Amino acid sequence: MSVVRVSAKGQVTIPAEVRKLLGIKAGSYVRFVVHKNGVSIEAAEHGIRALKGSVPASEQQDFASIRQKVMEEVAYEVARESEGD
Repeated sequence: MSVVRVSAKGQVTIPAEVRKLLGIKAGSYVRFVVHKNGVSIEAAEHGIRALKGSVPASEQQDFASIRQKVMEEVAYEVARESEGD
């Protein structure tokens, strides 16, 4: 177990053994995951996947249905905009 000091800006240096374990290199992204009894750090992908888990959901989500609904709404908006042309 490593103990590190937090800077005035809230920054810490991730110990070498932890970086090696997680495969973290310069420029890598990490995710802090809040649990009931603490926080864990995980290697994270850059981009939309890095956001996974950042917004808590109260129940299981049906992303296929959500995607379909959004596509329909966008198509409706595009059709309305083209009516004015």
